[in-house]
Amino acid sequence: MKKKSNWLILLGLVIIGILIGGKIFMNKTVEKNSDEKLYQDAFTQIQKDVTDYLVKNYQGIEKIAWQGIGIEYRNSDIYGSSLLGNYVDSDVRIYVSKDNYFTMNFTLNGQMSFDDEKGKYAYREWDENLNDYVFKDTIRTHTVDSYIKEGIDNTLYKYNDDPDNNVLSVSQSEKEELQTVKKAPVGSKEVEIIYSLKIKELTY
Repeated sequence: MKKKSNWLILLGLVIIGILIGGKIFMNKTVEKNSDEKLYQDAFTQIQKDVTDYLVKNYQGIEKIAWQGIGIEYRNSDIYGSSLLGNYVDSDVRIYVSKDNYFTMNFTLNGQMSFDDEKGKYAYREWDENLNDYVFKDTIRTHTVDSYIKEGIDNTLYKYNDDPDNNVLSVSQSEKEELQTVKKAPVGSKEVEIIYSLKIKELTY
């Protein structure tokens, strides 16, 4: 009788362990899916705003192709994902011809912060008068301008420790095509636009 009782106790403990483990797994799955939905909502706004700004303010663009949303999951087995926070970004290819393009990278934390009051990510900007970050409704366009210059330069030239000795990494004709992307009030007409919110895990 005692052996049977011990066996029932052991079985009960196993069942309880399975139930607790299943609940933890479900909670983590729900949390992950919830986080990813927030990321997608944020990049829906970023992709739309960046695309609109480029089309209306830059000439020489034929196609804008977003490459989905990359996530580097930084989960702690003990504290969960909130300890370090996930790295989240989205690359966009700016085509000046069929096969000639440069890439820009937008990180979530570089553009937005989580607004607790609204329960979503929102643009933020430093306010010198308040000496603090404040939430905004629009993206910082000067940041996009700097990313364009950086993206073109990184495509044109190979990495070099000597900034005064740039080595061209594209042909002369490709260089001339890339340099047609300039700020202009006429913008770019008939631009092919591809949005993508597909989640992919970043691996290094």
